[in-house]
Amino acid sequence: MSCWEVLGLEPQADSRTVKRRYAQLLKVHRPDTDPQGFQRLREAYEHALREEAPPSGSPAPSAEAPVTPPAVPMPAEPGPVQRLVGQPAERLDQWLSEAEYRQQRSAFEQAVLAQCLAAGDDGRELLLWAIRRLGWFVSVDVRLSAGELEHLARRLAEQDARRLCARLQRKGARAFLKRLDRVLGQPWLQAFDQREFFQRDLFTRVLAMPEGAALFKPLCRRFGWSKADFPEGPQAWETLWRQSREQAFAARLQDWLRTTGVPRKAGARAARLLLSPMHEGERLRFTRHFRGKDWKACARLADQLTQHYPHVWARYGSPDVQAWQVLMPPREGWKHTTLLLWLLALTLLLPSGEYGAGGLDALLELLVLAFQGGIVALIVRGLMAAWSFLLRPLELYDLRLSRRVLGGARPGRRGLRLLRHGLGSALLALLFVLGSELPDGRSGLFGLALFGLFLIYAAVASRDPFFRGRQRSRTGASR
Repeated sequence: MSCWEVLGLEPQADSRTVKRRYAQLLKVHRPDTDPQGFQRLREAYEHALREEAPPSGSPAPSAEAPVTPPAVPMPAEPGPVQRLVGQPAERLDQWLSEAEYRQQRSAFEQAVLAQCLAAGDDGRELLLWAIRRLGWFVSVDVRLSAGELEHLARRLAEQDARRLCARLQRKGARAFLKRLDRVLGQPWLQAFDQREFFQRDLFTRVLAMPEGAALFKPLCRRFGWSKADFPEGPQAWETLWRQSREQAFAARLQDWLRTTGVPRKAGARAARLLLSPMHEGERLRFTRHFRGKDWKACARLADQLTQHYPHVWARYGSPDVQAWQVLMPPREGWKHTTLLLWLLALTLLLPSGEYGAGGLDALLELLVLAFQGGIVALIVRGLMAAWSFLLRPLELYDLRLSRRVLGGARPGRRGLRLLRHGLGSALLALLFVLGSELPDGRSGLFGLALFGLFLIYAAVASRDPFFRGRQRSRTGASR
């Protein structure tokens, strides 16, 4: 069978037609699936190029002229590829220098090509050496057909996609993206069709991995994809976008929950409080030093789990993510204590004032009494805060004692407590009685009335039903 019959062309075909036909048949006779067919195709291609008619004015080659075999490693069969594959770069450079000295670079390059095509994944290093030293995919003087370059580029793209996925499993997303940026700059991916093939192949492989959806946004940004020009359509883009956000949220939660010791970030502290199993004492101790940003993080995380990511919430057994509210001290309710104390102090100081006849003197006297009452209120407020701080280590015991004595005490830090509120109100009332200088007969009733007043206010402030509605609306507005 002649070379023209193998190629399916007329003997008068020019070199351009031969190369185009060879590129078409190369997709059918692949070296890794049909090595014998590829060898016949390659021999027919080379023979057809040699038989091409010379240009007018040049002497025709003699039919009897002997053909000197090349003195470079160029195997006749695709089997013995070990001669070039696996060789160090120094030896390949030496052979290339010898081929150039003997003016046989083209034959050497064809030998490298044949072994790269037949070697499969084992020929990757040889192929990378050919790209660096022979200028494949870079130089315009390379005597390779478009089909051969496409086949080699796709092989490298598949290998790089597998290597990137393996790197993602071993070292995580950051190392994966760093290596991807380097791969995208390689010369065999500069052609549009090869780059698109690589992007689609890698995108499909990554999304099939458990952590793949979280990389949807970084991959789209590097590939230049948006909702409008996404290869699978806008609806698929929306679905993958939601999945990527959910996976990124779940991964962030796992990182927060894996933190040892006391987390430094408010979100990590909120995640441990809402999702980690704790008994009541652990929850009280863990939230003892919580501040406003920590409670806001709890509210934000609870809203995200229940409203936006219910599947992630279900992975942790759907715990009660609103139980944190009973652990938050009703600080805003107790802020009004200062105003009440000031009014009470002013009421007690008014009878002791001496007002002059003039209106201006009376006004000045009232201002002085109001200032004195404010000082008293601030002192008492500081004593109340110090009392609450001193009782922090006894929170759990105060809760258990209140449940045993009062019965039905609310969990957490909401509701009336025997030591914190009852004993605190008694000490505050005693302080007012001692400072009032009332007769003994009236001081007892006055102290009892103050104790009842402070205890009622403590009960209302600790429950704070009207304020908790304002706090929820304010937290929702901040979100």
